[in-house]
Amino acid sequence: NDTGLYSWQRGRLTLVARSGSVLPGIGTIRDLHPPALPGFANTFSGAANNDRGQIAFQAALTNGDGVMLLATPARHED
Repeated sequence: NDTGLYSWQRGRLTLVARSGSVLPGIGTIRDLHPPALPGFANTFSGAANNDRGQIAFQAALTNGDGVMLLATPARHED
């Protein structure tokens, strides 16, 4: 499964993380599932966002570990 998480801001779609994304010092994302649900029929990373544009989500890594991540997308000035 190839899974991804994207952000839509001011008319722009931006990749946050996807299967195969390398997180320096952490590992490589296998998929965006909580680690206990690798066979889950639908992608569900528990993603939640706030007014600052930050996105909290879960990912399973290729080494079998699970992580909770916080992404802060760059703000685009138009």
